[in-house]
Amino acid sequence: MALARVRWRLKDEEFEVEDHGRLWFGDSGMIVGASDVAEPAGLTELNHALDRYRATMYDGDFELAVYDESEECLRSEEEFFSPRPIGLEFGGGHTFVIVQGVFAPTTRFDQAELAARLRPQLQRHRATLMPISEDVTATENFVRLTFEISPRGRSVRDALATGDDLNRLWQATLGGELSPETVRDLVHAQRPELLIDQVESDWLECKGRPYRLADPLEQLELAKDIAMLANRPDGGVLLIGPVTRTRGDRDVIRKILPPAMSDIRPAGYQGVIDRRVFPPPRDLAIEAIEIEPDKGILFVGVPPQPQALFPFLVVGAIVDGKMLGNHFSLVHRRGDRGVATRPEEVHGLLVAGRVALSKAAEHEAAKPRPDD
Repeated sequence: MALARVRWRLKDEEFEVEDHGRLWFGDSGMIVGASDVAEPAGLTELNHALDRYRATMYDGDFELAVYDESEECLRSEEEFFSPRPIGLEFGGGHTFVIVQGVFAPTTRFDQAELAARLRPQLQRHRATLMPISEDVTATENFVRLTFEISPRGRSVRDALATGDDLNRLWQATLGGELSPETVRDLVHAQRPELLIDQVESDWLECKGRPYRLADPLEQLELAKDIAMLANRPDGGVLLIGPVTRTRGDRDVIRKILPPAMSDIRPAGYQGVIDRRVFPPPRDLAIEAIEIEPDKGILFVGVPPQPQALFPFLVVGAIVDGKMLGNHFSLVHRRGDRGVATRPEEVHGLLVAGRVALSKAAEHEAAKPRPDD
């Protein structure tokens, strides 16, 4: 998407985002704007517009607050709305992303430790963590994280997305809600212990030991786990290394036992998946991430799959100790458990597919031909 130009309109004392709308100084002294106006603005263009403002009005550093409201509503009722938790700051020729949080007054953050935890996202977004600001009162600690980013080739939308990613990872390291992205980042940050006490879910599957890929039964087990995740509309994650224990009716991660790197070679896992899951899921992310010398965690990310590929089948069955390739099964996840699809359900899917194909063929045949 092209970056929108930004101009300082001295007459109106507002910033115009070309073809989208205006930004202005709100009651708080910050620049405010509706998301559909602010997000397309190029960061370099916005910096240049601020330079022109400084030359004609006042010098200083300025923050941008973005609201998920229309420009019309924001102009008339700004005081009734809350901005997004991610903000931007411009000053001294630099561009910063601002992330804030409120914690107990006894909670403190170490600069080096936090930078290490956020390293995967910092590297991904080419961002630098600036000195942490903590404002401690008798009841709360107001924490402000500032990240410097390069504005070149980036929009306000890109900067806000960077802040969202950094905030998600920060919250995950504090025991917040996990996502496939934050799980991957925690492992890359060599902090898999932060996954302890997390519950397996419909999208997160953990194995305490590697699959023995030479064993046909273990090949089918791997295929089943991947097929179940691929059959979810949103995909999911398989981790090898976290050990789970049953608590109530759920499996909970209790400890991390990273296997030998030689037992989690991505090529071997990819090969089994290609042979035992049909159709092979697309764009799998299979990474052996070293956690300690010669030991690591295998991360398998299964992204959402094209609808045309559903359902994903497990190819093969063990009968009398032999692998039979002309058998298949259809599995899906229910909570953190795998469930096999009953034969009558599979038959119903096949019938529905034939009906859909037949209707599509009839529709195609009914179309007028160019020479009719």
